[in-house]
Amino acid sequence: MNYADDTYKFSALTQKQVTLPGAKNRIIPGIGVTAAESQLSADKVIEQIAIARRLGTPGFALYKLSQTLREETLPILSEGTTK
Repeated sequence: MNYADDTYKFSALTQKQVTLPGAKNRIIPGIGVTAAESQLSADKVIEQIAIARRLGTPGFALYKLSQTLREETLPILSEGTTK
């Protein structure tokens, strides 16, 4: 669960995790879209997904399912980022 409003912090957390021994293809970062620790707009979510992919993670998880995530963020992601 790499909940961070700051893209650099998200990247640093994920980079540290994917370089742990035995972690290759086993790290799926949690992106805190509407978590208490982070509130992300769709463009920030897209940035963090891009970072996770660039770092070689096999996927990502979005937290937490809220009206904002369901009605604002997911429709934007489905237009291209997760298509």
